[in-house]
Amino acid sequence: MEVLAAVCAAVSKIAEDEENLAVITDHGVVPLLSRLTHTKDDRLRCPLTDAIAKCCTWGTNRIDFGRAGAVIPIVRYLKSSDPNVHRSTAKALFQLSRDPNNCVSMHQVNVVKYLLQMVGSSDPELQTASAGCISNIRRLALANEKVHLKKLHEKVKFNGVKNSTVKKSSKNKTSPNHHHHQHQQHYRQQENQEPQQNHSHEETDFNEKSIVSDDHISNLDDTAVRTTLSDAIETPSGEVNNSLKASPQIVTDSNISSPK
Repeated sequence: MEVLAAVCAAVSKIAEDEENLAVITDHGVVPLLSRLTHTKDDRLRCPLTDAIAKCCTWGTNRIDFGRAGAVIPIVRYLKSSDPNVHRSTAKALFQLSRDPNNCVSMHQVNVVKYLLQMVGSSDPELQTASAGCISNIRRLALANEKVHLKKLHEKVKFNGVKNSTVKKSSKNKTSPNHHHHQHQQHYRQQENQEPQQNHSHEETDFNEKSIVSDDHISNLDDTAVRTTLSDAIETPSGEVNNSLKASPQIVTDSNISSPK
């Protein structure tokens, strides 16, 4: 255990240089340190979390620590009674919280409750690291809430447009009862129009008949007048005066010649 603690302390010192950190990262320092996170010995926890905090500053190491399952065991270190473990653990959690997935893992094991207690500590480094970790978790929560509200607003807006479209289409569509009612009204209008049309036809026929009868009567009267005049203007020899037949006019005694 002491050897492992010494090795972790050496890794923490080596990781202060970026080139050295790149070299030890290529040699698989991340999975090796992740295997040691399940320890319950505070003598190893303190140098281990220091080494993890230094290694998180290179490349995707903080993401790789999260994938290796090192986040949740480190959160349990905050239950320790050693203030040095609290300080080194808070630094490691602050660096790991820069990855959103690690923030989610921390929140699942109620890390905020322990960090709030650490913020009230008299150690400035512990306060700064704890506050920084809480800030990263809070920022992720606000971003997630903002995205959720945006999706909810778009959904409500889409449903509102959909409902308005359905209402317009329902207004344009008529029910079968409405069609039946319109058909009955149309049929009644036709029934009301047919007697009027028949009545108008009868009046027209009657007027035509009356006109024909009047013409016929006038023709009969004219014929009777012509016949009467022709009978009255016959000469003694029995010949009829054709000139008077052609144009009926008033006959006087002066117009009739006396017989010789």
